[in-house]
Order: sequence, then structure tokens, then C-alpha cells
Amino acid sequence: MGEEDIRKYLSRHTGGAKPAPKRPARIARRARPQQQEAFKDFSATHLYCPKCKQANPVRENIMLYLSDGNLFNYSCEICGTSVGTRKGGG
Repeated sequence: MGEEDIRKYLSRHTGGAKPAPKRPARIARRARPQQQEAFKDFSATHLYCPKCKQANPVRENIMLYLSDGNLFNYSCEICGTSVGTRKGGG
């Protein structure tokens, strides 16, 4: 059923009322520089574990020491499965 069919249906069944006008799409605003800095380096406390099939607390371990930042591994505290990595700290 197309948009024109819907308009015809509404005009017949609602006494000629027209559908509400379309709203303009919202444009996402860019984060301010201080907001970007706030999220630049943070650690996860819970992540989804595919083995446990739920979000669990995680342990963060350093995998590699790099010149431009360290590479961290997140593992599930329940079963020990690796659930993610992040690069941070410098």
C-alpha cells in the first residue's frame, strides 16, 4: 500500500482529514571538544559474554606495551572468555 493509497483511504474514512505533515529529520550534533575528551579514555566494567550469554563483570589485563599506548584485553570474570580489547593509556 503506497502513500497515495493511504491518503485516499484516510480521506474516505476520516471525513477528509489529511495525515500529519512529515517532520524534518533531526541532525545529530557533534560533541563539544570537552565532551570528546571526557570519553577519550575509559574502562568497561561489564561486557556481553557470548559463552555465558549475558553481560558480566570483566577483568582488564595489559596485553602489549606500545609506544603510542597500551593494548588491554577484557576477559569475563565468570568463565574467563576474552570479550574485547581496547587501546589506551600512553
